[in-house]
Amino acid sequence: MNIRPFTDTDYATFAAIQNAALPENPVSEASLRHNDAQRPTIHRAGRFTVESDGEAIGVGEYGQSLVNFDPLVFFLTAFVLPEKQGQGVGSVLYAKLEREVIVLGAQSLRANARENRAVSVKFLQKRGFEERMRHWKSHLDVTRFDASSFEGVTKKVRDSGITIKTFTELKDEPDVLARLYDLTTAVVSDVPSLDPPQPIPYEKWLYFLKGPQFLPDAVFVAIDRATGAFVGFSNLFGSDAGNHLNTGLTGVLCEHRGRGIATALKLRAIDYAQSNDALEIHTSNESNNWAMLAINERLGFVKQPAEINFVKQLSA
Repeated sequence: MNIRPFTDTDYATFAAIQNAALPENPVSEASLRHNDAQRPTIHRAGRFTVESDGEAIGVGEYGQSLVNFDPLVFFLTAFVLPEKQGQGVGSVLYAKLEREVIVLGAQSLRANARENRAVSVKFLQKRGFEERMRHWKSHLDVTRFDASSFEGVTKKVRDSGITIKTFTELKDEPDVLARLYDLTTAVVSDVPSLDPPQPIPYEKWLYFLKGPQFLPDAVFVAIDRATGAFVGFSNLFGSDAGNHLNTGLTGVLCEHRGRGIATALKLRAIDYAQSNDALEIHTSNESNNWAMLAINERLGFVKQPAEINFVKQLSA
């Protein structure tokens, strides 16, 4: 068994191994390349490939969060082909990744595992990781969704002075990108997370708008008609699986919450999904985010196994 540094020709291999090990969360070579291209230069990251008899059987990576950046915090991820699991490949990969980030000065590590993957959970616990947070994955079957029972919500929000427009409808208005960036930054600051959120650099945020899964007609912005202010938004983006859409983020400025705006935004997103023949919408919410969880439940989202966020503190 041999571990070597990741090369430019390994993107397809990385995607194939991750998709085999975690089929419920597929990735594509294009998405991996796009994510790497948007990484800020101050962020440190690395990947490695494990080979046996010339065959790639595992891949691992370390990196740092774009939203919750801390120079001393690193995320570790490893994937092993299902038929090669239980043979020590993951242990070798993990040891390599941890050594690499310790050299870079890491003081805290992050890793995730789904609660229904007992082997992965035990793997992390055995290596000193402790659970800190859970995110519920939820799916909505849009083919069975009936919007008629929510018409009152949409009317109430509209009558209260709120208009919802898409990014496509807004893209030519003056300063729309700056205004949408400011709204995103404000909303993200309220999202529960392990680490304090940091504003995404404007130039890197713009890169999201050029990603392979960006859908300009699926970015919905709530606008106060009296002031013209952007007060909330929700967006969908494509999936490498091809048969569902993912919720990027739904949020409303705190002074406008409790008016049904978030629900109205999500209803627009569901309508988009139905109109574009998507089968499902997938979303994720921190387990204590009861307000958004309640909205999703009312809309018919069904909880999937939670993703557990683990933390390991290293000696300073």
